[in-house]
Amino acid sequence: MSESLPPLYVVTDADRLGEERVRDSIRSAAEGGLSMVQLREPSWSIERLEAFGRSLLGVSAGLSLVVSCHAGDDFTARVELAGRLGARGVHVGGGETGRVAEAREALDEDRLIGYSAHSAAEAADAFEQGASYVSLSPVFLPLSKTGEFQPLGLEELGRACSRLPGPVYALGGVTSAAASSIKDLGAVGVAVITAILEADDPAGASRKMRAPWGDRAAG
Repeated sequence: MSESLPPLYVVTDADRLGEERVRDSIRSAAEGGLSMVQLREPSWSIERLEAFGRSLLGVSAGLSLVVSCHAGDDFTARVELAGRLGARGVHVGGGETGRVAEAREALDEDRLIGYSAHSAAEAADAFEQGASYVSLSPVFLPLSKTGEFQPLGLEELGRACSRLPGPVYALGGVTSAAASSIKDLGAVGVAVITAILEADDPAGASRKMRAPWGDRAAG
């Protein structure tokens, strides 16, 4: 599974940055090799999310989406949206690992199911429920928002990567300067918001983020 996962994916934050800024940044980052985007925007209607998702797919032929699914009334609708968009899968919000199993039952076996974990124990439970990968956060202080969780740090990330039975992405305050260390600790890659969406040169930032993973950088 880890060989098929890209070393970088971007989480959208269009509520804060605006749709045009996010779309332009992703278009540029795709030129630098970005191939997977998590369509998040938890407060948006399904209709608005679908329209934005289709617009993102239009910026690059090589781009794939995972649709973020949070606990709530629209969980099933977002899983169904992933199917309509031809998405690579879904990403389940943290706090309810049982939703991973629910999503797995609804999707084809070849679809990805990610999970947002905030501890190694939560990540382990998500894998037991059928997660394809987890994002573990925050590794560092988040650049895009004030979080409720204390940074885990590289040492805890390394312990988690060595013990967990599936691929781990590092999320939260990640910059290109930390990418090599994160790769050396065993992470399958990095998940970012600010480092790409607010970069002066998203294409260049994408290349730098992906570089430590070498041959896998094509994702």
